[in-house]
Amino acid sequence: MGIGSFEGLRPRVTPWAASATITYTRRQKGPVTAEATLGRAAGDVRAELDETGKNVQFPVEVVMKDSDGNETSRM
Repeated sequence: MGIGSFEGLRPRVTPWAASATITYTRRQKGPVTAEATLGRAAGDVRAELDETGKNVQFPVEVVMKDSDGNETSRM
């Protein structure tokens, strides 16, 4: 599930990172591709937001890869 899972919520919420840790696994040179994975089901996050009307926190894991597909970092 990607960021598209939250389409239409932008007027109601402002996304921000509550915390972040970056682990570098390989030296990065050149273009990078990042892929994010939600740590909770998007439907659960939306339901909690609808129920509480308050900020909802959820983990997101991001893996960065170089142009050869090698993992270079993770956040």
